[in-house]
Amino acid sequence: MRVRIHIEKMKGRIIPVDYHYHLYSYVYRTIGNANPKLATEIHNMDGNKPYSFSEIENPGRIINKGNETLLKLHNNSGYFIFTTHREDIMEAFVTGVLSRGSVVIKKEIFPVKEIKVLREPEFNDRMRLKTLSPIVVSTSRTAVENGKKEDLLPNDEEWYIFFNKNLKKKYIQFFGKEKNEDLKIKVFWSKPKRYNVPGPVTAFKMEFEVQGDPELIKLGYQSGFGRRTAQGFGCVARV
Repeated sequence: MRVRIHIEKMKGRIIPVDYHYHLYSYVYRTIGNANPKLATEIHNMDGNKPYSFSEIENPGRIINKGNETLLKLHNNSGYFIFTTHREDIMEAFVTGVLSRGSVVIKKEIFPVKEIKVLREPEFNDRMRLKTLSPIVVSTSRTAVENGKKEDLLPNDEEWYIFFNKNLKKKYIQFFGKEKNEDLKIKVFWSKPKRYNVPGPVTAFKMEFEVQGDPELIKLGYQSGFGRRTAQGFGCVARV
């Protein structure tokens, strides 16, 4: 399930270039305003959260102000996509957005013009996808000091291993069943970008093909591939 949130009165407004954390906070608060019990459940989940959202579709110009890197928006209107496999989360989010009537990014308030329900594709065993928000894949390595997570690159064989481990772990967590088969992944192109969410993270915009169990592909499509999906990473669309 996914919806597209259209917002307006954006032209000339300035938001942080790393706005993902602020949009993440807005999404969580919006769910909580509509369903506090559900928000508590999500907060207490260990690890993966069952939703994701895209970056905001509105080009901008990067400007520097003091120690801050900001984004000055070009167009008057824009949108972002929210996606989840859970009906209760979608219902709470949409109810919260309609009740508030606006999207808040840090101190900027953008009126909501429209919420559009998007039709999902047919899920089969081979799909070509593109990122609407970049994918984060990481692992703990013994060589990393203090056991910190290390963000992996798609040219690293471990990226594909942990991409699958993360997805199968989500399937067990959300559905209580195991999936033993790995997806086969072919990356056509990828582009890295460094984010602060807060704390530094390296994520990749990309176009790729997944082949394998349609249920695993559907979960990744609906609730995000990789880590940090609730922070606005791993949202994809069919090419």
